[in-house]
Amino acid sequence: MPVRGDLASATKAYQAQQYTEAYQQFKTLATLGNVDALYNLAVMNLHGQGREQNLNKAFSYFVLAGDYGLSAADNHARLIAQQLEHNPEHSEIFTQLAHQFDIREHNRRLGFENSDLGNTSTLSTTYQVQPNYPSHAIEKGIEGWVWAEFDIDASGAVKNTVVIDAYPPHVFEESVLAALKRWRYVPPESQNARRGRSLLYHFNTHKGERYRQSFTSQQRLYAEEISALVEAAEQGQSDIQYRIATWLSSEQYNVSQLLKAHWPDNDANITLLRASAQNNNAKAQYRLAKKLLNNSDPRTRQIGLNWLRMAANNQLSAAQWTLSLHTTNSERKMWLKRSAKQGHIRAQIDLVQLLLEEPKSAEQDITFWLNQAQQQDNTHPDLLWAQALFNKHRGQSYQQLMSQARQQAQSRGWSEAAYQD
Repeated sequence: MPVRGDLASATKAYQAQQYTEAYQQFKTLATLGNVDALYNLAVMNLHGQGREQNLNKAFSYFVLAGDYGLSAADNHARLIAQQLEHNPEHSEIFTQLAHQFDIREHNRRLGFENSDLGNTSTLSTTYQVQPNYPSHAIEKGIEGWVWAEFDIDASGAVKNTVVIDAYPPHVFEESVLAALKRWRYVPPESQNARRGRSLLYHFNTHKGERYRQSFTSQQRLYAEEISALVEAAEQGQSDIQYRIATWLSSEQYNVSQLLKAHWPDNDANITLLRASAQNNNAKAQYRLAKKLLNNSDPRTRQIGLNWLRMAANNQLSAAQWTLSLHTTNSERKMWLKRSAKQGHIRAQIDLVQLLLEEPKSAEQDITFWLNQAQQQDNTHPDLLWAQALFNKHRGQSYQQLMSQARQQAQSRGWSEAAYQD
């Protein structure tokens, strides 16, 4: 399993001479195509920091970093090459490392063009209400976003909504959850296409004439804070890179207007999102995965699946649940369990349903996961239905539970089609 950490934390460990920890973090980042990590691995092998000096590996890492466009790495590689002309291990070691870290291998597994993110399928809504902007947030000029995921049932109703990320926390989530309950979609024909839909909703204050007149003074007022954000992103703080990428995905934020002075490119949000993902940020990896998996091109979807695995291995419960939708048999069960253990209610519900379908499932396992999910929502129609099927399997009373499942579905505005015996 990859070692957690971003470029900033790996660099901090290196500067503290915690070389073993730094090396492992740099190596994980290198597998994600992080060129700074490749360069640092070369330096550590060159100087024997945290391991024996190894000129073959130093040369190989410098060459690989150079392939990513780092000219300083090419210069170092040429100097070391003069000392390795007759070294029999030279070619073999380079071949081994190139298989892991070569830019062509990276592009095959995780590389994509920004244009790939535009070729995506979308769903049409038949009814939509905008989330209310909380009055206290308006009064204080607070802006932010909510990233939510949800399922769509056979009638087009939104169900099973969970918040993946919100900034600032505990400000806008309730508004989005309340609005999504009322949304209706044209339901996709495919059952899988109805599951795990994503919405990134931005809350921006009005940018009228008064705002435009005061923009220059705002630039001066927030210059220090913006400079700190820029510096943190360039130092490799993955959470800051991810946050800036999200700000830049909307041009209406106060902060995005100010940040565009440093990142004026129209694709800057994708560039920073990719940088954060390559810096081992699980949410950035998951956001990229969701965008790429929604593409019509099979190769692009496979790259999305690879990023999804990265996020799942980084213990993001939503990514683990989503990965279960793209796997089968024992692997699906494994990812559901990992996500369910972190309290992801959709994973807990799916795991109960999967266990009910398996003839050899232990009753105590089904009971355990039913109880875990019911602690979060004991009137959830899917759970009431699963409990009914469990009781039926054991020869116990179940008709009332089925009726309750239909009643709860009706009260939530969901289709009752899934709750028919």
